[in-house]
Amino acid sequence: IIASSTSAAGYLLSLTDDDSHKRYWESLGYDTQLELSMISIRGKYPLLREAEVRAWSLQQISSNIAALSTPAEASVALSSKWLKEMCTACLRNAGCNVEKLWPYDYIDPTAAVPSISDEQNDGILRRQEELKLIHDSLACSPGSGGIDFDLIIPSLLILKKRPSEWSDRVPETTQSLLDAICDLAGRQTVEEPSFAFDGVTVMKQCASAENVLAAANLIGGEDGLVLHCADVLITSLGISMKQAESFLLKKGVLMGENFTGQSDNGECSESTFRLTDGHCYLLWLIEEHVLSVTTFGQFKPSNIRHGIDPVFASQVCLRAWLCLTKNQGVSGSTWLVSWFRRKLGMCEEGSISNKRLACAALCRALIWPDDTDLVDWNNSEANRSPVLAEALGLDCKFLVGLAQASCGLIEAIPVSVAQEVLNNQNDSDDVVFPGRTIQV
Repeated sequence: IIASSTSAAGYLLSLTDDDSHKRYWESLGYDTQLELSMISIRGKYPLLREAEVRAWSLQQISSNIAALSTPAEASVALSSKWLKEMCTACLRNAGCNVEKLWPYDYIDPTAAVPSISDEQNDGILRRQEELKLIHDSLACSPGSGGIDFDLIIPSLLILKKRPSEWSDRVPETTQSLLDAICDLAGRQTVEEPSFAFDGVTVMKQCASAENVLAAANLIGGEDGLVLHCADVLITSLGISMKQAESFLLKKGVLMGENFTGQSDNGECSESTFRLTDGHCYLLWLIEEHVLSVTTFGQFKPSNIRHGIDPVFASQVCLRAWLCLTKNQGVSGSTWLVSWFRRKLGMCEEGSISNKRLACAALCRALIWPDDTDLVDWNNSEANRSPVLAEALGLDCKFLVGLAQASCGLIEAIPVSVAQEVLNNQNDSDDVVFPGRTIQV
């Protein structure tokens, strides 16, 4: 019946029993509803586009999500097989090319990479290729109504929590697909979706599933970046979200105050630096939000959901790096400087990077204190906290190279200092204001 016409599903669901006065869908048993909801016709799942079946599916998934945090409220647990089929159904209905997720030349991410040094094997290229593959596969067909985020995101959250991969044929993990879909859900769509996205409810579901990365991608922007780095600290050091946010956003991380937590990978217990998944994730964030900056407009972006100030990104990511390498002496900072030199094209002695904006962002984050902490450094009695470069123990020659590359860029100095420079009306070549003298 459903395959006979595009409107047949709607007519079927509108039927009402004369005796019980129940609509067709309500008259069915639970197991029958599960089976019929996943009926596939020529690669599409038409019943999930019907409001009544969709509302029923949402209710079943929501109750299973609620059971993750409050087991007493658990209803009949949905099978992983049904949830996997739901994920496929949402992608098929949107016209996504799921077959792109099944490449024949896929390389196992756990496999050893030959002939590559530890410094070069930072995982960034592999992560970028994986993200491009997933995003290309999630491109929706025009007129399809888009991906039903309200159905697919909680389904993936449950599968990740169990844990179970969303498809046995797809090498990409459930978390990778979930991150990409949450990122798309938070962006403005080209065409109007068939069903309005309930972002508030889905965010609560991410919290119930304790999936910080999904929430970070859903929020986006600088708040999302903080959650990305916080997840690294929580996973690597076993600390709480409150502690992680405090380390990332307050001065305590630079002053060495109240730092607790031990790494299950040995980041804080060993003196020799070892590159871990947490380090690699932070390097990828730096690559995406700092080293890739190409325009002045990317600094201090306003009212842009995914706009992240590269200075802010540098501060947060490098503070997270400091937490991971705090007890490793100079080995972690030496490795980081070497990585930055390679990425910025500063490997040779005296070479100046052509990535001036990236150097400006790093210079502002590493060498200058926060705007609220601009004290008179010439006053020996002034109480100042160390700047990020000091806390990390970075090589002075590298810092000089950053300053040379960003020379003349106002983005390399604090906003308050820049305003003093621009507003100064003196004819002198020296700009003077309390505690500091800058040659211009």
